[in-house]
Amino acid sequence: MKLTNSKKLRSSGYASALLIAAVSVSNATVASPLTLGTPLIGFDTGVTMYTASTGSFTFSGPPSTWFDPTLGGPPLAFIGAASGSGSEGVTVSIELDSAGLLSGGVAGDDLVLEGKVTVLSPLPTTYDGILLTGEIASFEAAGSAATTNDTYTLTFNVTGGELQSFYTGGVGVNLTSETSNFAGDFSVDFDGGAKGQIGSQDVVADECTISLEATCLVNLPPESSECQAKIAATTLLYTGAPLTSANVTFMGNYGGNVAYSGVDLTPGTTILAAATEADMTVDARPGDLGSRLTVSINGAEEEIHTSCSVPYVAGQPAPLNDGSPSSNWSIIAFVDKNGTVVDSTPIQPSSECEIPPSGAGCYANGKADALTFEYSGGGCALSDSEALTALIKTPVCTGAVDETLLAPQDQVTVSVSSGTVTPSTIMLGDSFTLSAFGSSTTVTLTDALGNTEVNEFHTSCSAPLEIGDVFGGLTLSLYDGILGGTNVDFIYKITNTGATTVNEILVDDVFDGDVPGSPIASVAPAGEATLIRSVELINSVETPVTASAVSGLAVCDAMGAIIVHETARLDKGSKGSKGSKRGSKKMKKKKKKGSHKHHKRSKGGRKKGSH
Repeated sequence: MKLTNSKKLRSSGYASALLIAAVSVSNATVASPLTLGTPLIGFDTGVTMYTASTGSFTFSGPPSTWFDPTLGGPPLAFIGAASGSGSEGVTVSIELDSAGLLSGGVAGDDLVLEGKVTVLSPLPTTYDGILLTGEIASFEAAGSAATTNDTYTLTFNVTGGELQSFYTGGVGVNLTSETSNFAGDFSVDFDGGAKGQIGSQDVVADECTISLEATCLVNLPPESSECQAKIAATTLLYTGAPLTSANVTFMGNYGGNVAYSGVDLTPGTTILAAATEADMTVDARPGDLGSRLTVSINGAEEEIHTSCSVPYVAGQPAPLNDGSPSSNWSIIAFVDKNGTVVDSTPIQPSSECEIPPSGAGCYANGKADALTFEYSGGGCALSDSEALTALIKTPVCTGAVDETLLAPQDQVTVSVSSGTVTPSTIMLGDSFTLSAFGSSTTVTLTDALGNTEVNEFHTSCSAPLEIGDVFGGLTLSLYDGILGGTNVDFIYKITNTGATTVNEILVDDVFDGDVPGSPIASVAPAGEATLIRSVELINSVETPVTASAVSGLAVCDAMGAIIVHETARLDKGSKGSKGSKRGSKKMKKKKKKGSHKHHKRSKGGRKKGSH
């Protein structure tokens, strides 16, 4: 049987029947039997077997009778051998785990009924050959040392057979294993007899539905939230006692005058703003508010100091003229008379984020004392540096080493024209560090056959030198020991939108390694789980995100995407200009498609041992 990525809620017959139902194991002596509908097929004198090492659970036996009183006439018919094969029998083969939970079916049909039966009503009709086939949907077992008669219930989605039209909703099986040595332990082999009935049974599919919200949040160093000049406009949060239908006015002693009539004031919630004030509370631009802002609430006045001789700080209570904090107003944001905007409003996660020009190098850090390179390979054709782009003291790469050599000839020796190199023997993917170098540096790679790749570039910052620069087979990975990127949180929120618990929730993105916290063990219906991966980025990146889960035998997934843009860096000339967006560089953290092998879930079946 092949399991699929089905999300159907209920089987509607064999055409849509693709598995899926809850599985449980009971330690009671007798499992509750299924209430089977007609037609009923009896079987007897069979054998039940379980092999712990493989999880194989099988039973088989000869079918004996067909019974359906709803057809009128003689309801009972006997089942004999099929004409073609001369065989008759019921065979079931499924796979369980060591706890007795259903892992799945087997290759081919999980249920096969073969034989020949003549149904006499309403007209005599003979069914001959493969009478019924099906795929396992659920399994329940019971057994203990106290009894030798153990019971099992199974349900199947019907997939074919001569009698298929009689069982459009699926079939159930009540199995009794007499003289059984099953004691409730699926870690050991057991066997016994097999007899019971097959009847019609509506099979309810397992449900598995999830949603994924993928967002990013840029963690920038906090800027100063204190004023540096007189306040020109400000946004204020009300923090006083609750009031309804209040009249509030704001008047600066130089400029700015606005009134709010009949407003409800809720402490910690109400922010007064108006379109006429550029969506701020009061705006005196192009001038400023002056040294004080008079605020009246239903005629009761207080004066907020706005000249900046007393600190005016975003995120803090507004300062009164006497220097004490206002109990009625807190500062959310302001613009000073120089146009500087300070806003304490928390940045909200978004599916698109922007980072400033990032990456250590001449531009941000000046001349380095140590440079770390990764031997990334690829040769001179891959050279891609800021100096090369800007044609400033252009780097030169010549020659080539043989990157196909196998161990022990796969190492190269690194030598430099000035300074020191550590280590001096490396393989592809390794890194080395240069120190005590001069203004111009030549790095030579020599392979085991004597082939050389020679890279010449400036290291004094008389030409640009930035993280991510590529010189032939070398990529600058650390500048004075730092990457100099911007920290970005990638936030993945998974919600169970279905009615059953989902399990083994795996989250995957483009970055190397597992997402911290993945896999998530389970999420209840309407429940949520959030995972965060923090990455230091030096340029733009776009990452698709996939979350997948299971519920019983159903598999579901959800997808999202996050885009992080790097803003353009202004041209600063040869001292490390970035000149343009550095999107052409490959993000070092990014991995090749398909390289994340751990915790990948097949979109096909979940046979035993597949996860």
